[in-house]
Amino acid sequence: IEFKTQKMNIIKDANLKTVINLTDLEKLQYVFFKLLDSLRHILIRETVDMTCLSEHERKVLLECENPSFWHRLSKQKRNQRKKRYKDILNNHSMTDFSSSIKSLLQSKFSEMTIKNEECKLLLSTLLNP
Repeated sequence: IEFKTQKMNIIKDANLKTVINLTDLEKLQYVFFKLLDSLRHILIRETVDMTCLSEHERKVLLECENPSFWHRLSKQKRNQRKKRYKDILNNHSMTDFSSSIKSLLQSKFSEMTIKNEECKLLLSTLLNP
């Protein structure tokens, strides 16, 4: 997963300035929770059985999958349509990629925290012989 930020706000807010800052668990947690929060706002196309959808739901689903569709909507309409799209996916989805991604991220973060502790020990022995 690639997480793009504009103007590096999350990096600045976490006060990550050097590579050594990545050993600071609090800073890593901040970035991780921002990533999880952003995941809630991403539209992920799940597998849907189209035969279970009404004609209107099918139309909404197809519209929402077209990137150019979103550009012509006002912010309010975008939010309404996004909510409707997520409702359709929640009710008719045959997969759950969002939960799978979240679970993988949590697993990776746990792995990173373990590696982080190992890295801290190694750095302390290298810097303080």
